[in-house]
Order: sequence, then C-alpha cells, then structure tokens
Amino acid sequence: MDDWLTLISTGQAMGMSSEATATQYPRPGVVYKVVRDAPPISVYLAYWKDDPSVLISDFARLARQGL
Repeated sequence: MDDWLTLISTGQAMGMSSEATATQYPRPGVVYKVVRDAPPISVYLAYWKDDPSVLISDFARLARQGL
C-alpha cells in the first residue's frame, strides 16, 4: 500500500480503492474522490473454518451487519 500511494503522490500512478483507504492512509499529495456512478465492490472476510475463536465470530457478525 505504501509503495502504491507513493507512486500516486508523485504523479506516477492512479488507482481505485475502498473508502477505508482514505481514512487509514491519509497522504500529502494524494486526493481521494468518491466515484458515485461505480457499482459497489464486494468485500470478503476469510478465516480458518476450524477456528472457534469468539473474536472471529464477533467480527464476522459485525461485518455482516455493516458496522
């Protein structure tokens, strides 16, 4: 991510990412714009099926609720 954003900040690249990128990676020289006419992008949560972790179960539940 850092290399990609460095290329963007120096005018050598452009790209699309989720809205979360703007919050998690603010950078001088990088402007984030919402593309209003683009279809939504699916986001998937992957985890080990055999992992009984309560934390993973809670996170998956929150992700399904859109929180």
